[in-house]
Amino acid sequence: MFGKCVQVLILTTQLVLNQTPASPEAPATTPAGQVMINLPDDVELKVLVSYVSQRLGVNFLYDESIANQRITIKSPTQIPTEALIGLLESVLMMKGLVLVDAPTPGFKAIVQSKDLIGVASSPADATVKTDSTSAAVTQVFGIQYADIRQMEPILKAYLSKPGGNLVVAPEQRLLIVTDMAIIVKRIADLVMVLDTPQPKRTFDSIVVHFADVKDLGQKVKQATQLQGKSTARAPDVTSIDIIADERTSQLLVVGLQQQIEDAKRLATLLDVPIS
Repeated sequence: MFGKCVQVLILTTQLVLNQTPASPEAPATTPAGQVMINLPDDVELKVLVSYVSQRLGVNFLYDESIANQRITIKSPTQIPTEALIGLLESVLMMKGLVLVDAPTPGFKAIVQSKDLIGVASSPADATVKTDSTSAAVTQVFGIQYADIRQMEPILKAYLSKPGGNLVVAPEQRLLIVTDMAIIVKRIADLVMVLDTPQPKRTFDSIVVHFADVKDLGQKVKQATQLQGKSTARAPDVTSIDIIADERTSQLLVVGLQQQIEDAKRLATLLDVPIS
């Protein structure tokens, strides 16, 4: 799965960092729990992986073709040591790669995003840590109330690209999702909101172009609720739910059709460039 040439980084391997002198503004020493990333431009990815391995005591498996990819990191300030794994995951994402739990206990693997399905496990598997953001997971959702075809494009917008996968089985009313554990958990939260026993409720998404997506979501929800209370339109039937997703810059709106239309109009009015 990881190719013929697998690199194993162990805590005892020698640190492979370029010892470029720190800039005059940088302190000579870093406080406990802080690190200074001081890598040259266009460095091989395996240099960063080796550094993270040394600092965190994490063992990695990866193919030689992955290790030789070039990266550039600009980090003029210190970062918390615990943020190193998140930094590595961000760098890998830009290269179409992901960090997953390897089949070998005690190791993590770097794989192509498109290979997520091949390394995914069911959350019911005892070997899967469902609280791990790096685990690749396949989860099956049974849909009871919502229109499963209508849910499909909404949920697909939240999947990793490339790598995430969603399969719809309309006859069985099942959704099968494969992605990183943190994304699958997000999908599970959305399914709980969308699949409710309220036949009059529906949902739609709004793409946010200019405004802060969380701030816009709060303003639209407040305004929509106030508008409902000020009219004779069944003010006590149901409330509107608006879920802001900063990663995709979208608002997922769940409510009565009229509430959704109101929310769209308000979002259009408020989502304007700041001059």
